[in-house]
Amino acid sequence: MSLTEYRRKREFSRTPEPEPAVREGEGQRFFIQRHSARRLHYDLRLEMQGVLKSWALPHGPTLDPAIKRLAVHVEDHPLDYGNFEGTIPSGNYGAGQVTLWDRGTYEWLGPKTPAQQWEAGDLKLRLHGRKLLGEFALVRMKQSKGKAGRSRNEDWLLIKKKDFAVRPGWDPESDTRSILPGRPDLSGLEGASRAAMPATVGPMLAVLGEPKSMPIGTDWVYEVKWDGVRALIFVDKGQVRILSRKGTSIEKQYPELMKITESLEADSAILDGEIVCFDENGAPSF
Repeated sequence: MSLTEYRRKREFSRTPEPEPAVREGEGQRFFIQRHSARRLHYDLRLEMQGVLKSWALPHGPTLDPAIKRLAVHVEDHPLDYGNFEGTIPSGNYGAGQVTLWDRGTYEWLGPKTPAQQWEAGDLKLRLHGRKLLGEFALVRMKQSKGKAGRSRNEDWLLIKKKDFAVRPGWDPESDTRSILPGRPDLSGLEGASRAAMPATVGPMLAVLGEPKSMPIGTDWVYEVKWDGVRALIFVDKGQVRILSRKGTSIEKQYPELMKITESLEADSAILDGEIVCFDENGAPSF
């Protein structure tokens, strides 16, 4: 894989974008960036062979199988570009605001190897992101003639397959937030208001449901059902309280958790979870 074209288009003394470097990756990761440039578009990037294979999505991704999205294959990008977010200054290639809209991992589907799928121009993938989930196909269109009569085959189609993550009529512009951690803008959260830290709250309990009714989307995540001790941790301006499911104070039983403020990027928080201890095989010991 080559980053020559990526390097040719950029003057790195004038842009915050990462300089090119082909290196060993961390696995099968994907990234989607919302790029508010001269024309708003999204960029899909798949980690492959030490670089990010990249496609520009003029109308963004889709979770609707009835809608096929154009994906224009562009130059490879360095792996460090995947987590890039910021403003590319005016006068530079791609000038505008780049937001890290989604990221996660992906897996290859079907009997063909990744190399065979790439050669055939028919990629079958399952995405595990925060906003994009489920099975997709990325299919290279047949060669056509460009505006100047040049042969081109960089046009692909991004197609959502029918599965649990389908959302008819879904629009990526309905949620343009970055997935990077940071202080939320409370003015943009409907119904949000400042309030004092409560003395106690009830834990969120599981309820019986049907698979077809399971919610999906950026407001939901799924957790493992661990065997452990249910607890609520209250953090308020450096002070920590730990309560059991029944509201009993259990700070003395778990002194290690009193240092949890060192891992939080917040002055105040309520954590609802399970305290779990793992054995030598990685299984919960309860």
